[in-house]
Amino acid sequence: MKNNRIKACVLLSAVLFAGTFGISIGETQARYSNRIFCSTVLEIPEPEIESEVLFKNGETPVTVYLGKTAEEKTFLIPVKSSGADTKEKISWNIKSEGTGTEDVLAEFRIGEKNLSSGEEIEIGSETETSVEMKIIPPSGGHGEITATVEVALGTELSGRFKVVFLEAAAVEESSGESGTTDIPPEEGTGENPPAEEPESESPESSSGNAEGSAPTVDAGTKAEIKALPFFDSDGKLPVAMDLPGGIKTVKIGIVKDGIFENLPEGTKISLDNGGSYYLVSGGADAEFSVSEIHFIDGKQSVLLDFEKAGIEPEKEITVAIETTAISGLTETYEVLSTPIDFESGKIKIASSVEQLVETEEREKPYILSGGEWLETSFPEEWIENGAAQSIFINILSGYSDGNPVFESAEENFKTEYVQNDLNGSHDFKIMPGEYLPGAGTYELIIRWEFEGICFYNERITFFINYLADIYSTFES
Repeated sequence: MKNNRIKACVLLSAVLFAGTFGISIGETQARYSNRIFCSTVLEIPEPEIESEVLFKNGETPVTVYLGKTAEEKTFLIPVKSSGADTKEKISWNIKSEGTGTEDVLAEFRIGEKNLSSGEEIEIGSETETSVEMKIIPPSGGHGEITATVEVALGTELSGRFKVVFLEAAAVEESSGESGTTDIPPEEGTGENPPAEEPESESPESSSGNAEGSAPTVDAGTKAEIKALPFFDSDGKLPVAMDLPGGIKTVKIGIVKDGIFENLPEGTKISLDNGGSYYLVSGGADAEFSVSEIHFIDGKQSVLLDFEKAGIEPEKEITVAIETTAISGLTETYEVLSTPIDFESGKIKIASSVEQLVETEEREKPYILSGGEWLETSFPEEWIENGAAQSIFINILSGYSDGNPVFESAEENFKTEYVQNDLNGSHDFKIMPGEYLPGAGTYELIIRWEFEGICFYNERITFFINYLADIYSTFES
């Protein structure tokens, strides 16, 4: 009798194991999502190095512009480690171009210790570590030299720092001027040629002159400048400029008490619709050749990022441009905009049972089950002032050469717009269609544009998962 009971238990265990195996096969895609979630929770993160002026691999490149000078330039590179102290190797190289052939030197140190390229440095987690970088011009006579120092910290962080060393004659000539500064174009972009002499400009040049005509400014033609009237204080402000012919450079700043000033320290500027940024540092003028500024919808456009500039929300700012014509004539144009304290694009998981269940940590994946949807909010002023939104939903269909391949899955979802009068926002719901789409990995792309300038572009990964419904059935 005892043996019979043992045999029965063994048989029952085998049946249960087979049933569990069958369920696991049927829910392979859903289990994929769950494994990712468990990995995120249990894995102990490695210390991560952070810096305000260095960018990670795959991030939008930022060039710190240090201005024009005849003397050596010193800049502090702040770094810190999250989680624990760590060590990384720091290395650098210098690229210089100009009328002189002399080499530019770069010296690095921490405190009183001089560093060699490739040397390992210790980075603390509690306090910020400052690496001092000194860029030194040639000691002998030379022409104007543009020097770019490329810095790598470990295998994940890098940065670029640019300075223009003036020749002695140029320093004397510019001593009585207002101190405007041309930021040289990025090397290797290939999209915008250097500014040419007036007589060589083509009909398609940014000055807008007919071929062979004198590059003059029509006294009756004025520039126009437009900006989004309200922008997220932690986000970006798009600015469109319609410039008359004959403009050589554009300096971007703000106006306070009727006086043109440089942009706040920490402001980043993109001339190519967010493809790359300049971080203007040390009081350098943000002045650019018109040929560097990209055309969008027939207008020059720039994107200003005030996230690290410490501007005050709800306090109107006056963005200004100062144009300089080839003839030397200057004009100033202004536009008003107000930064608002609004966490644009914060994703929430909502359901018909429990409204607005927020996912606080972006590192955790968004997993949808039956009856749930994604919800996100944006300032209502964006739509009211001509900004346009685009939403794309794709599903991971496979891999090609190790890279994920996504296909459109928008037909399986629907979107709903709700105006929220309580907090002055536009709420967007991204919901499954009539049936919950197949289990798998999805991406949601949200874009906002103003005058053709993309000032918000967010890509979010989420998962469709059926296991939550199965578990709730077992528990009941």
